Amino acid sequence: MEVAQVEDFINAPYVSSLAYSGLRIEQINGRLELMDAEGEQLADEAMIKVALSDYLTSIYSGDFKTPEKTFEKTTADYLIDYLLQHQSVIDLEGCNRGI
Repeated sequence: MEVAQVEDFINAPYVSSLAYSGLRIEQINGRLELMDAEGEQLADEAMIKVALSDYLTSIYSGDFKTPEKTFEKTTADYLIDYLLQHQSVIDLEGCNRGI
């Protein structure tokens, strides 16, 4: 995505929080701006790699272009499949569930 696209998304009034790494986000004149690790402002047309959960891309689909790579299942589906294949039965007898 272009830096300008990411900045538009993080400045949208409906985006309450965002986890990120590999860059810095600073507020300049009331707007969040992307910076490199050294604190230099990134040009609006600079391209950066963005990885998003399927939740973000489905809820805010109008904000994102067609992804470069997709998977056949959602993150939740992959997690459920893994747990069904690898988790043994849990014996809850005597378990204090009031904690």
